[in-house]
Amino acid sequence: MNDHEQSLIEKYLDNRLTDEENIEFNEQVETSDSFASEVAFQKKMLAHLEANIKSQQKAKLLVDLQQIKLEDNNLQPVNETESRKEAKTIQLIPKKAWYGIAASLVILIGVFSILQLGGQTNDEVYLSYYQPYDGIVNTRGNNNVVEEAKPLMEIIALYNVGQYQIALDNFLKIEKVEGITDGQFALLIANCYLNLDQPANGLEWLAKISTEENSLVTANKDWYIAMCHIKANEIEKAKNKLSDIIDKRSIYTHKASKLLKEDIFSE
Repeated sequence: MNDHEQSLIEKYLDNRLTDEENIEFNEQVETSDSFASEVAFQKKMLAHLEANIKSQQKAKLLVDLQQIKLEDNNLQPVNETESRKEAKTIQLIPKKAWYGIAASLVILIGVFSILQLGGQTNDEVYLSYYQPYDGIVNTRGNNNVVEEAKPLMEIIALYNVGQYQIALDNFLKIEKVEGITDGQFALLIANCYLNLDQPANGLEWLAKISTEENSLVTANKDWYIAMCHIKANEIEKAKNKLSDIIDKRSIYTHKASKLLKEDIFSE
């Protein structure tokens, strides 16, 4: 594709085509499959970039709102942590520069694919299978429970947008848990530690979960114990826990079976 054609696409994406350029652009789309494909590709990439920016802006807004609520409840104020700074420095990318980013993404994808041929590392396997535990408070329509659970709900909102250090600091200040079980509370804290690269601390909290908790909580306990071991490069322990999950036939049995087939467990 030559510079003139790229300029046409750029102006089209910016809604800056003149009448003559618009005619030329439409003719190119009609007569050139490669041009039409490039237009479609760049539109899709731009849409993804803009959607990602909006998502980050929404997360920043939620963090700002939760900071105000936490301060109103005399909880720990939100400091300017690195994650906070990242959310604060979001800038819109000029459309005229986005295609360079798109090209870089294509190169990175290619490099990643080549590296994958050599087998995945522990970290790559971990990232492929790990998902944070869902932070949900069950108030069952009880107004008293809703009121009592508000501080916890506000902290969980921070957890749900990835503000793990802030959430952890405030979780540890809670003296009485309302709206969730002790096991669910421990799962939230363990996941904070996992995302802060402290799997040993995560394991300590998972060990606190009683065997008398409901089957869903205990299934999550087992799964995140396996995740902690992978994160800590304790492959044999992870392998044993995954085998245990398969034997128990829990909601994680299929994922555990699939995970055990990864290269890190065959060495």
